[in-house]
Amino acid sequence: MRFSSGLTDFGRWGIQAEMGLYDAIPPTQSIFFDVNPSDINSEVEAVAMTILFGRFSGGELSFPNPISPHTASMIQEYLAPVRSFVAPIEFNPRLLPQNSGRLYLKEGIENIVDRQTFLSLRADEYKGAINTKNSLAVSNNTFMLKENDIDMRPGVASAILFSMDLGFDTIAVPIGTIPNFRSVRRLLASVRIKLEEYDAFETQGNIGSAMA
Repeated sequence: MRFSSGLTDFGRWGIQAEMGLYDAIPPTQSIFFDVNPSDINSEVEAVAMTILFGRFSGGELSFPNPISPHTASMIQEYLAPVRSFVAPIEFNPRLLPQNSGRLYLKEGIENIVDRQTFLSLRADEYKGAINTKNSLAVSNNTFMLKENDIDMRPGVASAILFSMDLGFDTIAVPIGTIPNFRSVRRLLASVRIKLEEYDAFETQGNIGSAMA
């Protein structure tokens, strides 16, 4: 599986996954967003691509930019028991983002005015984006890569692509929406992003601690 990223022919930022001989075919090979990230760390980008498309990989993953050996090994651990070959790898020290703050991942237009929120809007229902100081609502098609209706892993991958723009190091998701929570949390930790769960029926202030 070979990845590329950048502006599409329609001026939207996106990710393209080119399948290899042993890869499964995902519901879509092209992911797009109706707003462009202004700054993306290559390690974070690789982790996002892995969360989106990793379960379709037959073993080889080639990312647009070099990543560190540590991130590569964490991607391999995440995709186990499939044996993965990750490239390109750069052995020089790399600077990871040093943000602070919590971002709440949500879906549904009713949450559009919430603060500290990444709102993932289905591209078949909404168009465009609304960006505030610490929140972003953006139309995208990552919902096509959901494993089921409550799966929010594609939303997590989307949100971390904008971590530099929104300046957060913790992403909070509703309880029970990440099927392999521990594995995703461990993978995100490799790029200094924490994953927590919260009770969607309580106020944002009553954030739940991450499951052990």
